[in-house]
Amino acid sequence: FDLDEYDGDQNTKNLNFDLEIPNGLDEGTYSLEAILYENNGDMLDSELIEITLEACEGNTAEDLEVSIEEDYVVEGYELTLPIQIINNGNNDVEITISSEDVEWATLTGTEYLETLQAEDEAHAYLYYTLSEGTTGKHDLKIIVTDSEGNEVTEIVTIDFGEEKESFFDNFGSMFDNANGTFWVLIDIVLVLLAIVFLTMLFRKK
Repeated sequence: FDLDEYDGDQNTKNLNFDLEIPNGLDEGTYSLEAILYENNGDMLDSELIEITLEACEGNTAEDLEVSIEEDYVVEGYELTLPIQIINNGNNDVEITISSEDVEWATLTGTEYLETLQAEDEAHAYLYYTLSEGTTGKHDLKIIVTDSEGNEVTEIVTIDFGEEKESFFDNFGSMFDNANGTFWVLIDIVLVLLAIVFLTMLFRKK
């Protein structure tokens, strides 16, 4: 700005402004007006500045690489799921990590770096509380989202093993699976036991 009589070699000041370019802005030439005001609000001067914007490439979903490690830990009703995230892009990204709601577990906490630098990798941890009686194999969808809305999803299958059967469960299933021959043999054994019992009873008399 040229302030005429107020301008002088010993009366200058430089001001720098950092401008944030909106996402999705097309390349081209844009105008920006800078206005100088007095303390009382009166305008002293204004300048029209032309800014040329070249094509800017932000991060894409392909720049984020997500892998779920297989060494997850289950202790009682607590599940710890480790995740590795790699930023293959040229820009730093801010990320959030979430998971799809499931009936067999509840997400109770997360631990990860919210800002991942360019060409860097980091480990994240998700903590779940399992529902009582959770057994067998279950799928879990993990979602990693960056600040531009790009999403990367991964599905992991977690095996909690089968529920251990008690002796009485096995005993009951034996009868459920028994065929006709088995029951005939049982009847014969019962008849023989009855004959032996009656024989012993009459001998005592």
